[in-house]
Amino acid sequence: RMDMITEFGIMAASGAAFMLIMYTLIYGNKRWCDYWSKRRGLCIDHAIEEESNLAAGLQRSGLYAGLAIGMYGVISGPSAGFVKDVLSILGYGALVSLFFLGARVFNHNVILRYVDNTTELRRNNVAVGWVEFGSYIATGIMAMSSMMGETGNVLSSTGFFVIGQLLLLLIA
Repeated sequence: RMDMITEFGIMAASGAAFMLIMYTLIYGNKRWCDYWSKRRGLCIDHAIEEESNLAAGLQRSGLYAGLAIGMYGVISGPSAGFVKDVLSILGYGALVSLFFLGARVFNHNVILRYVDNTTELRRNNVAVGWVEFGSYIATGIMAMSSMMGETGNVLSSTGFFVIGQLLLLLIA
C-alpha cells in the first residue's frame, strides 16, 4: 500500500513539474508576442480586455491553442526517467517556442507581407484575427508532428517544421 502512495506522489510531482515547464514556455511566448505587438503600438491585453477586440482575441487564442498543440508533440513520447524527461521537455519546448517565433516573423513578412497585421488587429479586423488564429494552429500542428516519434532529433524536427512552413506558404 505504501508503494502505491509513493508511486502516486512521484507521478503527481512529475506532472506538476511538466505543467510548470509548459506554463512557463507558453507564458514566455505570450510575453514575447506582447513585446512584439507593443513595439508596433498595440497592447493585446488592453485590446481584448478593455476594447473587446475580437480580432486580438482570436490572435491570442490561436497562439495559446497552437502552443498547446505543439507542446503535445513534446510530451507525447515514452518516459525516459524524470530527469531526462525534464531536460527533453525543456529543450524541445524551447525549440517549439523558436518555431513559433520564426513562424510569426515568416507569416508577417512573407505570407502576409502586404498586410500590416498589427494595424489591422488594432482596427478589429476579424479576418486578420482569423488568419493569425489559423496560422498559429497550423504552426502548432506542424510543431507537434515534427516532434512526435522516438527516433528523431533536433535537426530532423527542424527540417520537418521548415518543410511544413514552406508548404503553408505554397497553400497560402
